[in-house]
Amino acid sequence: MRKCKLFRLLAIMGLIIVGATYSVAGQEKYGALLHVGSKMPDLLFHTMVNYPGGKARLSDFAGKPVILDLWHVQCGACIQGMPKMQLLQRKFGNEIQIIALGMNNISDYKKLKKTSSILRDITTLPLALQADTLFIHNLADSYPTHVWIDREGIIRAITNSVNSTEKHIQEFIDGKALDFIMQKPKNSIQRMYPNDTSMLVQGNGQNLKNLAYHSLFTGRLDYGEASEINEGPIRPGIKIINSTLMDFLIHWRNDETAQHAKLVFETEDLKKYLLPNDDDSYDEWRKSNTYCYELSLPESVTYTRDYVLACMKEDVQRFFRVDIKINKQLTNCLVLYRLDSVDRIKTKGGAGFLKDYKSNGYNKGTLYTNFPMKTVIEQVEADLSRRQEPVKIIDETNYKFNVDIKFDTKLDDVNLVRAGFKKYGLGLKEEQRIVDCIVVSNARL
Repeated sequence: MRKCKLFRLLAIMGLIIVGATYSVAGQEKYGALLHVGSKMPDLLFHTMVNYPGGKARLSDFAGKPVILDLWHVQCGACIQGMPKMQLLQRKFGNEIQIIALGMNNISDYKKLKKTSSILRDITTLPLALQADTLFIHNLADSYPTHVWIDREGIIRAITNSVNSTEKHIQEFIDGKALDFIMQKPKNSIQRMYPNDTSMLVQGNGQNLKNLAYHSLFTGRLDYGEASEINEGPIRPGIKIINSTLMDFLIHWRNDETAQHAKLVFETEDLKKYLLPNDDDSYDEWRKSNTYCYELSLPESVTYTRDYVLACMKEDVQRFFRVDIKINKQLTNCLVLYRLDSVDRIKTKGGAGFLKDYKSNGYNKGTLYTNFPMKTVIEQVEADLSRRQEPVKIIDETNYKFNVDIKFDTKLDDVNLVRAGFKKYGLGLKEEQRIVDCIVVSNARL
């Protein structure tokens, strides 16, 4: 009798284990199969915030376009983008449904909400918290990722958050095709372009075992961004997936002789390599200005990192047909100076931290607490240079203490930055100065 009960117990346990395995395997299978053109499964959003009843199914929105904003509590860009998505939902109302689908559970969300003023302001955008929906994880190679689902439940795009603009959403509502750069499933770059296999081999099956050295560029590949530098002695070289000239130029800026140097384009035609200010044209620009690079050096030798990067720099100049030099020259700069002798910026103390928050719709503000002035200037300089001609800020405040400074707007406009500094008795003026520069000019062919 005991044997019978034991057998039945084991049988039940076996069914439970098999059932659990099937459930997970089924979700993994969905993640592997879902792509643009797939029918989206009828997701159960079992834990929702800002939604009546606290749960819903994807089928509840049948006949309406849906955008799933996949996010994570450790993704700063995800949180900063939520006010924008909330405003877009309000603008389009019942014409579309936007759901911020979190890859974390409700307790993670509540912890973050205590410290994030942005999250506390998200009061109408529906948030779904379900870290247990495994196949959704496999859709995203990075966060935030937006999944665009049409009225029939078909996935029409898996892309970055930049594409979620009024223009693109209106086109989606109108049934127009979406011409975005599509993201691929998680880890797909490594599966398709493994670091131990040359791009020359991948996709055409040729045997290049006798190839001792090569370097190459290709156009954009259909995946995200990745890079690796290997100093050897096995497979020494570099592999970079989907980078712009501006990304390559970072390696010049990391040189000791060029740290914080100003990037100068000598001719207007070279400014085509700058990121566009217009989000609507961002993906189109990336298609034409993103490249992959591979350098394979002879094996059995350990190279210095500087040597490997020097090889890459020569190739970059040849491929883009540019000369890149580091020197001092007279150029336009922004000079930060004191307007008066009143000290309005000295820190009140506490642990040094940087906090981003929402202000004026979905513009981002920034609070620097107990930071060196030098660090604040470098951060502002980087933000101003992100989508326009790079700037150089020279500090002539002679301020020696750490500071507390709060900007109420996104730091992408010189006039807004100037107004932000002015509140603290600081001026920002344009002057020409002789400074270290990374000068990019057309090569003599």
